[in-house]
Amino acid sequence: MAEHAGQLLGRPGFGEQHVVFYDGGHNAINGILRACVAPIGSSHDMRQYVLLPTPCYPYFPTIMTQHSGALAYVAYAAEDVVQGIESLINPHIGVVLLNTPHNPTGYALTPEHVARINRAVAPYDCIVAVDMVYALNALAPRAVEALAGLDPERTIYIDSFSKKFGLPGFRLGYVICANLEIIEALRMMKAAESISVSNVKVRMARAKDLLQSRLAEQKERS
Repeated sequence: MAEHAGQLLGRPGFGEQHVVFYDGGHNAINGILRACVAPIGSSHDMRQYVLLPTPCYPYFPTIMTQHSGALAYVAYAAEDVVQGIESLINPHIGVVLLNTPHNPTGYALTPEHVARINRAVAPYDCIVAVDMVYALNALAPRAVEALAGLDPERTIYIDSFSKKFGLPGFRLGYVICANLEIIEALRMMKAAESISVSNVKVRMARAKDLLQSRLAEQKERS
């Protein structure tokens, strides 16, 4: 999974120590919010809100309502997303939750957008969570690689096999992050609900990924 994500992002160097497995992308986002956003009304941590561009993936709001407050704004294009972050980020934000390439509008972030997001969030102790489950559907070839420019110390990438390989009942997702302290927090939160996702699913996902790579190699040779 580390190799797969590294290839998508154009960023080699991820290893198994940077990965936490979940029961689908839904469970992964749930785990991130529980680990990185304080409960509403908390007296010891003001980071109790998620900053969310809308329209968004429909399950994002249902996950948030269980754990955190939401500061939502309208964004129909990548520029709208960035402008919203620049104007709305504040000390009460625990997670900036993005989906790019975006469902349903299709926009993607450019390196310039990524640089502006980094500058906007730099003064704050928050996480940028990027759901990149539609990475293989990006219209621009380098659209996903732009995401590798996000601050590695605060960025968590989320991926899932349900949509990518047409396996809606498979329920295998994962997160990857260069910051091992964040990974450890996520791993501990996941361990509180279950030790791990099914090893059988992980092996099947690896086999699927290897098969896809070999088919791509054969296509290039032919």
